[in-house]
Amino acid sequence: MTREIAAPVIHPRLDGDQYVPALLGVVNNRLVSGASALYLRHFGVGVNEWQVLSVLSNTPASATAHICKTVAMHKTVASRSLRELEAKGLVRIERVDGQRVMSLTDRGQVLHDQIAHVALERERRLLACFDGAEQAQLRELLRRMRTQLDAVDAWTPAIAAQATGPAAKRAGNNTPSRRREAAELP
Repeated sequence: MTREIAAPVIHPRLDGDQYVPALLGVVNNRLVSGASALYLRHFGVGVNEWQVLSVLSNTPASATAHICKTVAMHKTVASRSLRELEAKGLVRIERVDGQRVMSLTDRGQVLHDQIAHVALERERRLLACFDGAEQAQLRELLRRMRTQLDAVDAWTPAIAAQATGPAAKRAGNNTPSRRREAAELP
């Protein structure tokens, strides 16, 4: 009697030095945690509030939806940040034609300008390992990558579409239309 020997299972490996989402994640996590600690310590606001201040400085009289879209922030986080900034007298929230519109107060603009100097210096230090052409190329590559995010988010892998557990049901992955989509995937 012969026994079949199963082929070894090969598990996919994501090399953190090659897998772009991991590289971007590490850089982003370090930048955000460092900036948040610095901004909280010296200016009394965190990174989320800083992002809101930055959007409002660039586009005064903005709606929450514009802020969320510009910095890819969840509406709940934006609303909480706006409430905190308003309570500190840094943002003014008004109703215009039935819509909430946010603008920086004079104090908010002053704080924005102070933090912007620090943010730009942090960026300069981060990019110091690149020459001017490399910095321009990096920015262009990141902008191009940003245009792919909707396509990445819209994709549902066959394995996720076929999932049947409770989490998959809550996520809506185990629906007839999702199963059809999965069957059509190569």
